[in-house]
Amino acid sequence: WSWGGFEAPGYDALIDHPVLMGSLTLLDFEVGERPHHLLIQGTHQADLQRLGTDLTRICDWQQRFWGDAAFAEYHFLCMTGADGYGGLEHRASSALLCARDDLSGRNDDHYRRFLGLASHEYFHGWLVQAIRPAVLSASALDREVLTRDLWVFEGITSYYDDLCLRRAGLTTPAQYLCGVGKELTRLLRRPGRFLQSVAESSEDAWIRLYHPHVNSANFEISYYNKGALLALCLDLSLRLESAGALSLDTVLVRLWQNFGRTGIPLPEGQCVGIVEDLAGPALAGRLQDWITARTDLPLPALLAEMGIALRLRAASGPQDEGGQPAEKTLRAWLGAQWLPHALGVQLRHVQTDSPAEQAGLSPDDILIALDGVRTTAEQLSEQLDAVPGGAALRIQFFRDDILRETRVTPTPPPRDTAWLELLEDVDDVVLARRRAWLEGNGRGQ
Repeated sequence: WSWGGFEAPGYDALIDHPVLMGSLTLLDFEVGERPHHLLIQGTHQADLQRLGTDLTRICDWQQRFWGDAAFAEYHFLCMTGADGYGGLEHRASSALLCARDDLSGRNDDHYRRFLGLASHEYFHGWLVQAIRPAVLSASALDREVLTRDLWVFEGITSYYDDLCLRRAGLTTPAQYLCGVGKELTRLLRRPGRFLQSVAESSEDAWIRLYHPHVNSANFEISYYNKGALLALCLDLSLRLESAGALSLDTVLVRLWQNFGRTGIPLPEGQCVGIVEDLAGPALAGRLQDWITARTDLPLPALLAEMGIALRLRAASGPQDEGGQPAEKTLRAWLGAQWLPHALGVQLRHVQTDSPAEQAGLSPDDILIALDGVRTTAEQLSEQLDAVPGGAALRIQFFRDDILRETRVTPTPPPRDTAWLELLEDVDDVVLARRRAWLEGNGRGQ
């Protein structure tokens, strides 16, 4: 843990082992007789005892799930700041970025967010680092590499990161389903889901996903987001159509046996082929449709078979991420997202075909008044709700420092906020099916 001489067996290994420098907090723990380390850089008040216990449970569950480990030692390299979230997997480590408060445990939601991030990157130790996509393995690193399979490597991993917390006993079923509801809400609020498939999102990763702009949600989706929900559909379909004999767990263990342990890169599209080998051409055909179609996934019907009702409602306010029921929802909808501004409200995103777009409003416009009355980010929703149904109002706003005015007619808000309800009145068959999914057996069948 100090300065010295370091060697790598080759260039590929060198660039896949990040280095963290500075004053570091070190937490050591062991899983599966393999040393693990959490190193934290930056000011923090981390609950190290709780982190050590919970990370051990996450890593233990994942090692048992795969039946083996793809590394002899593992490092979580974590940088903290006032805000931030993200990570990148490496061969035997992951580089994590989080808000310093995420590590303290004072806010359970934020703490679980960090555990989910660590779970995601650790899962990549198998699905990406060991089970490697062939097109990326063959890359000379000097040009763009296009693949339509990132829904496999990032989507499936995004599905398992929180499912791992549930199966490791770190979250309740209700907390897990709250996260699924938020994931679905994010997708439902993107008109781009009707313009871009998850395969196209994967192929466009080089030019779109990491170069977002104010209209991104209107014409594109994320293979992380829809890929995770697609993985959920595939998992439930496998369980239902095999009477519990198969699951997505089974598919991943097959990938590990055929490609992870052998070191053979995974050919493009091979995951669909494995599903066909295990479950037959009918399900493989539906899977291919989900990958390439620009339509919604059949989640309501699949969840119903698990004794779970998918509910939709309007948002309760601009900060509503979904995942839970709400006592009160908005009555009027502008179709825009906004941020506080010293002069009033700055629009951040304007949704396609919304009242805001029809009124000619654009991202970065600064709204200062409604019908001549000053507005703020805190007041805007209430002011819109006070407008009689079907009535138009005048909006005064600045664009490029020029004062303008337009008329907008708010509409009833769309039911694009999802939450999942665990149904109690279900028979023993459905209850056992749901328990097998949410609790798992530690490893694919």
